[in-house]
Amino acid sequence: MPQEFYVAPLQAQSQTNSSFAQYQTQPIQYRIKRYWRVDAYFLQKLKDEGAQEMKSQPSPNISKYQPNLISEIKSVDDLKFVLMEIIKDLAINHPQQRVTVAILGKSFRNHYQQPIRTMVRNVCPELRLIDLLQTMPNLNVKQVDRDWQITMLIHGND
Repeated sequence: MPQEFYVAPLQAQSQTNSSFAQYQTQPIQYRIKRYWRVDAYFLQKLKDEGAQEMKSQPSPNISKYQPNLISEIKSVDDLKFVLMEIIKDLAINHPQQRVTVAILGKSFRNHYQQPIRTMVRNVCPELRLIDLLQTMPNLNVKQVDRDWQITMLIHGND
C-alpha cells in the first residue's frame, strides 16, 4: 500500500530556544542515494534554501579494484579474461550487489560500447553467454528467478 508523506521545513525564532538557533546557523546538508525517487521541485527548494549536497564517499574498508581490461577482444580466451576481470570488479567494488548477467552486461557495455551477447556471437558463435560462463572454472553460475547469478569460487591453498 503506497504511503504519502510531506516534508515541511521547520522555522523557529531565535528567542525561543538558543540551542536550536545555534544549530540553525549551520548549513543544511543532504545526501541523495536514489535521484530518480526525489521530486525535482523538492531538490530545487533545498538548493534555494542554501542546502549543500554531501558527496558520498566510498567505504574505507573497500579496496578499489581496477579491472585489467584489454582494448580488443580477439579470442575466446580474451573474452574469458575480460569477463573474469569485470566480475572481480563488480564483486569487490560492489559487495552489497549480486553479480547477475544483467549487471555484467551493463558493465561490459560501459567498457566496450557493445552488447556482451554480440561479442560472444562474434568470438564463439557456437556458445551462448551462459554456456561460456559455465566453462570458466572459477565461477559458479546459477539461475535465480529470471536472471542468472554469478559468484566467484575462492580456492584455498591446500
